[in-house]
Amino acid sequence: MSFTLRVEFAGLCLYVLHPDGQHVAVLMPDCRKSTNPNLVHLDGSDAEPHVGYVRLDMEHLGLAIGAPPGLEPRYELVHRFDKQVLKFDGVLTAATSIDTGNLHYPNFDYMGFAMDLVDNLFTPTPPAVLLARIVLDGGALVGTPIPNDWWEFPQVGNPSGPTYTSQYASNATWTRAMDGNTLTVRITNFADQEEAAFPLANIPEGATVSIKVANLCCQNPLEWRDLTSRLVKGPDVDFKWLYKLLTPRGTSYPDLLNGAELPHPRLVAGPGGETGSDDCIAGTKGAGFPV
Repeated sequence: MSFTLRVEFAGLCLYVLHPDGQHVAVLMPDCRKSTNPNLVHLDGSDAEPHVGYVRLDMEHLGLAIGAPPGLEPRYELVHRFDKQVLKFDGVLTAATSIDTGNLHYPNFDYMGFAMDLVDNLFTPTPPAVLLARIVLDGGALVGTPIPNDWWEFPQVGNPSGPTYTSQYASNATWTRAMDGNTLTVRITNFADQEEAAFPLANIPEGATVSIKVANLCCQNPLEWRDLTSRLVKGPDVDFKWLYKLLTPRGTSYPDLLNGAELPHPRLVAGPGGETGSDDCIAGTKGAGFPV
């Protein structure tokens, strides 16, 4: 017996690429209004609150109440993260590398100044900037670039250097082959104490179990297709939230920026000029972490 686990990620996530090539950590900054009452970024500019969650079709829990085939699930379970770890407990196929060659997100290693992860993000007592973390093992993590849209970053750390320009994805999808026919979506606190578990049993041979994980702002936060997508027609200032998980090496943000804004993606002209694109672009960073 075997099936495919498919997890779609959206919004403000930092994808930490382990040097072993087999693991990626997905870290969410805490962008909630309740924990950020002043709602400002590290450069002093205004910030919009976001909420992080995991959602899954209730049919996966054995409840035959879903929508007709081809439509979005009619009934879903939504869990909002609150300083927690998300795990997918099942029978993994043989250990394998994780394919991140087509992730297509901005890489913080190319911003023109060196940054490191904030200390203790993988400990039982991480700093308050962390909302949730997930560690992916093997499979493929793919992000498809938004067609025709190009983005650039100003080189704050190296003003005379070339502008960092590329196409970026809005969402990423992780797929992983699983043996057996069971899977438990498990939520623990950072100290690995279980707080919730959602067991999926009797998964049909060859089936695909789809799960959504996101950290999004208030415009259509569940990304229902019948509602307007989260769009930006200029700089994606929400990207600045990700800097809460990073620290500039050998200096501080105020000294580094000297009154400038934190680097964030700016939409440049596509074939039809500036166009609306999905915002809340994620980022990547190479770094080791416990696995």
